[in-house]
Amino acid sequence: MRLFLIFLSLFITYSGFSQPGAVSGKVSDAQTGQPLAFVSITANGGHQGCYSDIDGRFRLAIAEKIEFIRLSYLGYDPLEMKIKGNPNNLALKLSPTSIELSPVSIVPGLNPAHRIIKRVLENRDKNNPEKLGSFSYTAYEKTIITPNMDSLFLSDTTIRDTSLLSFKNTFSKQDVFIIESVYERKFSAPDKDNRKVLANRVSGLRDPIFTFLISQMQSNSFYKEVITISEKNYVNPISKGCFNKYYFHIEDTVFDDVKRDTTYIISYRPLLNRNFDGLRGSLYINTDGYAIQSVIASPARQESGISIHIQQLYKKVDSTHWFPFQLNTDLDINSIQINADSVRSFHLIGIGKTYLREIRINPELKRKDFNHVQLQVDPEASRRTDDYWNHYRQDSLSARDLRTYAFMDSLGRAEKLDDKLKFLESLATGKVPLWKIDLDLDKLVRYNPYEHWYLGLGISTNRRFSERMRLGAYAGYGFGDKTYKYGGEASYLLFPRYEAELGLSYKKDVFETGGIELFDLQKLNLYERFRNFLIDRMDNIESYRFALKFRTMKWCLVQTSLYRISKTPTYTYTFVPEEVNPPVDADPFVFTQWVTAIRFAYKEKFMKNARTQISLGTKYPVLQLQYSHGYKGMLDGQFEFDKIDFKIVQSFYTKYLGKTTLTLRGGQVSGRVPMTELYNGNGSFHQFTIFAMNSFATMRMNEFASDRYLAFYFHHSFGKLLVRTKYFEPEIAIATHITIGDLQHPEYHSNYTFKTMEKGYYESGLMLNKLISIGVTNMGFGAFYRYGPYAYKNVNDNISLKFSLVMPF
Repeated sequence: MRLFLIFLSLFITYSGFSQPGAVSGKVSDAQTGQPLAFVSITANGGHQGCYSDIDGRFRLAIAEKIEFIRLSYLGYDPLEMKIKGNPNNLALKLSPTSIELSPVSIVPGLNPAHRIIKRVLENRDKNNPEKLGSFSYTAYEKTIITPNMDSLFLSDTTIRDTSLLSFKNTFSKQDVFIIESVYERKFSAPDKDNRKVLANRVSGLRDPIFTFLISQMQSNSFYKEVITISEKNYVNPISKGCFNKYYFHIEDTVFDDVKRDTTYIISYRPLLNRNFDGLRGSLYINTDGYAIQSVIASPARQESGISIHIQQLYKKVDSTHWFPFQLNTDLDINSIQINADSVRSFHLIGIGKTYLREIRINPELKRKDFNHVQLQVDPEASRRTDDYWNHYRQDSLSARDLRTYAFMDSLGRAEKLDDKLKFLESLATGKVPLWKIDLDLDKLVRYNPYEHWYLGLGISTNRRFSERMRLGAYAGYGFGDKTYKYGGEASYLLFPRYEAELGLSYKKDVFETGGIELFDLQKLNLYERFRNFLIDRMDNIESYRFALKFRTMKWCLVQTSLYRISKTPTYTYTFVPEEVNPPVDADPFVFTQWVTAIRFAYKEKFMKNARTQISLGTKYPVLQLQYSHGYKGMLDGQFEFDKIDFKIVQSFYTKYLGKTTLTLRGGQVSGRVPMTELYNGNGSFHQFTIFAMNSFATMRMNEFASDRYLAFYFHHSFGKLLVRTKYFEPEIAIATHITIGDLQHPEYHSNYTFKTMEKGYYESGLMLNKLISIGVTNMGFGAFYRYGPYAYKNVNDNISLKFSLVMPF
């Protein structure tokens, strides 16, 4: 009996491990060879089955013997296959369907898919990872950039010249780029988020300047009201009001015999005649918690430039919580055309995969794990060993990957790609790194009606010169005013943790009469800078400054300084502060002032690498506040005054409406000061010129003067939500600008023509952006109209025509 029981137990164990009802393999596209994610695989004609993962792999196990399997996938012909011999490691290929799907007819009655989607909505917060108290994980990311051979050879398959064949042979064995990253993420509710790049490698580059995380091109959770894909917002198909915007259809139902749950495959797309930024794809809903098991999504209308397709796979990491496990991003970069020979070109495609591991739910995270730097790069990230990489890689590098690295690394050394690609950092920081010094792009060239063309050179040391000390200087010449400009600065970083920096500076230059300077606590918005092309009235200045800058409360940047500046008007002007006193000599006006500037951006996040720190923005309003006090008699100062300036900016996105930007600016000067310290109204009128954000498009330059003012700028972009046809898809934007100001003693300012605006100034405009594509830049057109107390009698004088430029950065 004992021998029988032992034999029986061994037989049962053997039967359990052998699993006669099991089959495994990989599913791929028959044409491209790319793996197919979330393919439905069922056994013996029933609903028992499983799905392939993001890499196309699958393993199907059921209680009975598997006679045949059936593969089905939206957009592909179904495949049935008998199981013979070894049922493991099958290589299965699906062919894209050649049949066009007919339009769906919606008949009255309850859509059965709605019942399932409603359950998903009811459990959305429960299943949303970002509604957890905390989580952490480590992720490995791999992105391949390779030629799209279909775009090259499809149009003419008869051409077989030597250069084309050589090109084809080269890229049939390797890719153009490989980018690998390993990063650690920690999250604490409601919105504390920190990511640290532990390893980073880019083929052809020894020292990658930026960390391009492909997962950042898509939202890591598909439970948000708005899904972000490639920095564009789309309405989530599982959001409030989704049944009025999306059509849902149950494509398949699969029962898992092992886990004893059911998965519904539901396709979705925007309803006909609904114009909004929507998605199309498939949702795989698991009845265990009615959670998303996997999702496929792409924009319902693909934009020109980059077509994008995302996939996400979720798994249960414990008995309760579903969590993203794999992310996939496919790109078709058709905006970049590369010549294969003298007459033919191709565009690039990107294949990005992200694998999450070491997932921890509700770990105890410390306060020091989070600060204002959301994304930081480990100094050793680009120097990791092969053993380090192999610990995180999902699979070892293939022969194709190794050839790509070997070829591109040798090409990178020969062509010095590290140096040539540093322009990416330059676009974000305004500086071009040249070993231990940086070239300041702002000091190279500029144009305005006063200086005409200005040419110069500005340099400053960087962290390769010193981690703490920075030196800089610039010099240039204005061909219109025929004047040399120059300056220099030195600073020392006292406490890196608090960004505490002590600095000295000197400059002899020009500055706009009645302009506002906030001491460069943040670079001026590119679209506000367009106004600089119109400035026609300047003061010659000479300034000395001693400043201390530091960060406090994580989100508050403070700069306090002692400032002596002399300003000489370059126009006819006399300042008469009191009738009984003689006029103050305007050659020059001297101001000595103590200035404290604050920039408060609640929960603003930054990316930081070895050389620079770049703002990633915040969803909360950004406040800039500056207070100045002028001292008479101190360091030859001529004026006693108080001056306060502020600026508040808030941007937000609204479903079905678009993006709104609100800006509130104001200032006041208390004391007797000349025109150089007043406010000029911030006009940017020209009969036809470039549109400058946060300025008055119909207000003439220097038309008004105030010692106190308040200005409100409303700008809303509907995107393509209002007009979207096959040949005409403008991005429509509307704007309204209002300002009011006052000047208490206009009699103090003689020989100078100006108006005051105590009655309020009003203008509104309409812009049609992105009408014309010029390379990577898009141009649009629009018009603004001036109305209210200061409108002109002649209607044409109230109109200002504008063209807009939308840059890729």
